[in-house]
Parts: sequence; structure tokens; C-alpha cells
Amino acid sequence: MKPVDNANMLPDCIRGLVATEMLKPTDEIVSTYHRRFDHGYPTPTLEREGVLKQLLPKLQEKDIYSRGRFGSWRYEVGNQDHSFMLGSRPLIILSTARRS
Repeated sequence: MKPVDNANMLPDCIRGLVATEMLKPTDEIVSTYHRRFDHGYPTPTLEREGVLKQLLPKLQEKDIYSRGRFGSWRYEVGNQDHSFMLGSRPLIILSTARRS
């Protein structure tokens, strides 16, 4: 994961906008706003899949079925069908286990 230089975040972002030609070097920036949150929206990383492969089975052993952004949600394939299946899967597992 790339470390973030909080002190230079705004200038780094502006440089990135210029580098990707979303801004011209001559464009006037009228105002900026920056606020740092220690905990916020989870961002998928290259390490995410490996961590989940270890973590999710351990949680499921305790009947914890992690779903959503912090769990088994797949950003790459996520759509309404995938969301429905993620929600219904624990119900199927739990109802099957109770019948046994």
C-alpha cells in the first residue's frame, strides 16, 4: 500500500490532476478543502483478497458471516445480483445447519 504524505496531500493531488491533464498548469484553483478522517470508507488493496481468505473462514467458524464493504463484497464483480447472493448465503447455511 502506498503511504500517504498528509502534509503534502493537497499539492500532490493538484500535481496529479495536472499530470493526468484533468487540470492545465495555468488553470486557476479558486478554493480547496481538505479534511482527514482516521476511519472512513474502506479502500480495496492488493492484500485484501489474501487477508479475507484467512479471516472469513475463521469468522464463519463462529457463525459470523461478514458482508458488505468490510467483508466478502467483491468490488470487481459487485452488482445487485451479487449483493442478493451475499445476503442470502448465510441464511442458506444457517437453515441447512439447523435441519441437520
